[in-house]
Amino acid sequence: MHTRGVGPAAGADGVGDAATRLAQDTAELARREIRAIQDEIMAGVRRFGAGGLLGAGAGVCGILALWAAQETVLRGAEWSCLGPAPRRFSPALTHRPPWV
Repeated sequence: MHTRGVGPAAGADGVGDAATRLAQDTAELARREIRAIQDEIMAGVRRFGAGGLLGAGAGVCGILALWAAQETVLRGAEWSCLGPAPRRFSPALTHRPPWV
């Protein structure tokens, strides 16, 4: 007597179905995990978004302020070391016309 589902053909079929189900379940689990990670990242970006933008703007303004301060100090040092630029007038501007 032979019972149904017993034998080499039935065992191979069950293993193939199990492997297919395992692959499908693994793929679905990976998709769910990736979606959960994306949701966590987006929540962090939303939370950081406005504050990060304001912080970046403040950083840019701070860098520009430091740059302007450095330029001011350097120009002041040049002025104090070199003194005012000599005034050179052309003779045409310093000469008085005869009719005056």
